[in-house]
Amino acid sequence: QAESLIKQDIIWLKHPRIPDAPLKIYFDIEGDPLLQVQYLFGFWVVEGNKPGRYISFLAEQPEDEKNLWDKFVQWVRTLPNTDYQVYHFADYERSRTLGMAKQYGGADIIQPFVDRFIDLSTTVQESIIFPLYFYSIKDIAKSKFLNYKWRHPKAGGAQSIFWYEKWLETGDRQVLQDIIDYNEDDVVATEYLHHWLDQSAKK
Repeated sequence: QAESLIKQDIIWLKHPRIPDAPLKIYFDIEGDPLLQVQYLFGFWVVEGNKPGRYISFLAEQPEDEKNLWDKFVQWVRTLPNTDYQVYHFADYERSRTLGMAKQYGGADIIQPFVDRFIDLSTTVQESIIFPLYFYSIKDIAKSKFLNYKWRHPKAGGAQSIFWYEKWLETGDRQVLQDIIDYNEDDVVATEYLHHWLDQSAKK
């Protein structure tokens, strides 16, 4: 890590090998630990060479969390039985999804979905040393090596929580839209990182 920081360059440990699939789903959850609610499940869905599309399930109020969950489970039921993978960054999506399945039910449907999870943060840790002090998706994607940009300059997990609590206080739907836009940028950034890792592996 010190060598990477001094050189301000990447050190490759090994070429990443990421399982591919005809249907790729990129997943990110927004949650508020103080209110103990998961208020947004967001997905970037890429099928073959078709343009990606964003799908989200939102709890506009904390008491809507179960409704969010039920809609998510219904959507998982519609996924094809053909091969697909679910890509995410860090363990939050896995732990929260399994936790909510235990809380609200549907584990028999959700477990096969979770079994397809691929944590790109693990891939990064095993493959690359970045000249960075923090390894969040934002630190990596915003670095000079990827140069991905979020739409909102203040975008971040803490900012999303602030926006959600502001939305609950004011009912300002623009604030709610900021949360959704931020989440969409997050899942697109996850795809962007996946593509960058794949391209780097081919060099």
